[in-house]
Amino acid sequence: MKKISLFFTILLFFATIPAHADLAFVPADMDNGYPEYVYFNTMFVFNNDFGLSALDPDYVASGDPDDLEGGDQICSGAELTLSPNIVSNWAFAGDVQIRSAYPECTHLSTYCPLDVIHTGSTTSNARIVWLSEDVFDAQAEYGRDHLFATDYSIPSTVSRYLELQPPLTQQRVTYVFTTRDPVFNMRGYADIFCKGDLRIQDMREGRGTVIDMADGTDDLEINLDLLGAHEIRTQLENVECFGAVVKDPVDNDNPEHYSFFYLYYYAQNTPDIPSPFVRETTTISVVESAGDCNIGEMSIMPSPSLTDPEHYVVRMVVHNYGDPVIITDVSTSDHNFVVGPMDPALCHAPDFDPADCPPPGGSNGFGVAIPRGRDVVLYLDASRIRGSSRSFQITLHAETVSGACGGPGECDEDARITFFSSGPGDTVPASCEIDPASLDIGSYEIGEFEVTCYNTLGVETPCTGSDWSIEGFSGEFLAATSEYAHIYPRDSPGTSGLIRYTSGDVTCTSDIDVVSPDYVCEFDPRRATLDHEEFVDFDLVCSVSGARDTPDFAEYDLTRGLVGSTRGRGPRGITGATYTAPDRNTAGDLRGAGYWETGEDIIGAVAIAGIVVNNDSGLPPDEGGSDICEINGGNPLDVYAGQYGWVSIHCGEDGDIACSSVDWDTPDHELAELRDPSNDHGTGFYITGEVGEEGEISASVGEEECSIPFTISSLDCWEVS
Repeated sequence: MKKISLFFTILLFFATIPAHADLAFVPADMDNGYPEYVYFNTMFVFNNDFGLSALDPDYVASGDPDDLEGGDQICSGAELTLSPNIVSNWAFAGDVQIRSAYPECTHLSTYCPLDVIHTGSTTSNARIVWLSEDVFDAQAEYGRDHLFATDYSIPSTVSRYLELQPPLTQQRVTYVFTTRDPVFNMRGYADIFCKGDLRIQDMREGRGTVIDMADGTDDLEINLDLLGAHEIRTQLENVECFGAVVKDPVDNDNPEHYSFFYLYYYAQNTPDIPSPFVRETTTISVVESAGDCNIGEMSIMPSPSLTDPEHYVVRMVVHNYGDPVIITDVSTSDHNFVVGPMDPALCHAPDFDPADCPPPGGSNGFGVAIPRGRDVVLYLDASRIRGSSRSFQITLHAETVSGACGGPGECDEDARITFFSSGPGDTVPASCEIDPASLDIGSYEIGEFEVTCYNTLGVETPCTGSDWSIEGFSGEFLAATSEYAHIYPRDSPGTSGLIRYTSGDVTCTSDIDVVSPDYVCEFDPRRATLDHEEFVDFDLVCSVSGARDTPDFAEYDLTRGLVGSTRGRGPRGITGATYTAPDRNTAGDLRGAGYWETGEDIIGAVAIAGIVVNNDSGLPPDEGGSDICEINGGNPLDVYAGQYGWVSIHCGEDGDIACSSVDWDTPDHELAELRDPSNDHGTGFYITGEVGEEGEISASVGEEECSIPFTISSLDCWEVS
């Protein structure tokens, strides 16, 4: 039978769809390279959204348990339901055209499509059909090699059509004949077919799962355990699509018409789907499941019995730094003493001065709910049963008040009871405290810590000595006295430790977490090499929260063995410093400290510049031979695909010297991207490689180099329920 060319165009009319920030638009002009009558033009649109809800409302600290949003808080160990909602459509923009060759229709034919294909409704914003990877790959491979499959009676044609999950979407079409005028408003069928994955991931814990879109997006149950912010992300990945068009398949019930069945493919020149833009993220916080139990001793004062010098009532003030808490008991491990809660009725017996006891009918402070930020006065019953010691250790036992996050959390607080001998005028410190008791401080930011000492009566008394120390992280003291200390950490964000002050037998601490800094100061230049008696000007460049800012004043000194002289430039040294070299060789660091009169605990930031005087060795100013630098403490990295992370660097034989002019690199840029390659303290990274691949992150300091290897591991997956 002779055939002539026939064209048809699908015209879609769209309902108005409101704009949405999460919509991703992808234009598709799928030209197979055939004559102009074979093409498929349309617009894809993807909307990635999801809902979060808690299986147990009692594990939601803040927010709607049925609709958790960014900024809400849940309790550690909470079980959440994640409900993906992926809307994927084509024919979105209203400018859709599909053209295909079509069988001949003449008066000699036993079948003519004009006799049976009648006017149909137009479907706009049609849904995309998701196929499994195996089905998609087989269909797309065939479609790239062949324009169409024909004759519905052929089994291979039938199987290909049925794999496309018919019926296809009904569309109003226009047939264009080569020998006659176009015929409008005829009926045809078309769809877009895609494969792809939905990755659902907790960026904090590095856990996730991947769902084949062909399987549908059912709800998932997830558990969040690590404390802190969790970025929950859903993202479409590995998305590929092709188009397909058929003539009216309803006619397959007429055996005479099988030969006129055509399935047209548009599998060449298909668009790339921008997966990073088809993404939705919600950040929620995980808080301690049992609450934050955190109490601290403020003062302690023992008063002897009027009749028994070995029997005391102890008045103790305790501050609550955490969630609402009750103090349940007190104990001691010293067998020379016994201690317990004082019975208010016994305290008012003739043995004790009423002024040392709770008010009549009052409480001894145990078992009383203490709100966050409030104090409680405890009354203890203490006796010495043997020995001659003047003091002994006690431990308070507390638990949080049960609330939204389930059962109570427990904590202890140690204190020492010292029996004073010189009366209310005793000037020997019996306890101390540091303000602030804890601080989040950025790398190279300057924190101010004040220390206060108390005698055995709980009366403030001068501290003795300036014995400050750092534990658990690397840092330096700019000042350390019996009243205060100025300190800056040198470690990268994510480290933690404490600052300790000691006065005789008395000690107190402040907890430190190193974070990303808001206050930043740097020298320009960051390093310099001079001859004897030369000088160089260093500009002090500072910023606050990323914006250029000038400190209120600045101070400068020479560290790491550097000899010479320095003086600040500009009023109060705020513009920088001039360093003048001595008449002999030396090397080390110029240190600058920019201060802001903030009235807060963070008061400034430190800048470091490396200096070498008459040194022709080529070594950087920190010196140290072959062990000039070390990344991440020398420990290999264990990373996963898509991970964001941080590595730090230190120089010197002992790894305790700040580096200068560090150049970071990744020899294989396909495995990792660097986020801060000009940072002298460390760099962020993003893993772009695949599971099992191995690479490294390297750094150059002067002529020396160091590196750290990594192996990309797989993620633990959530169980899909």
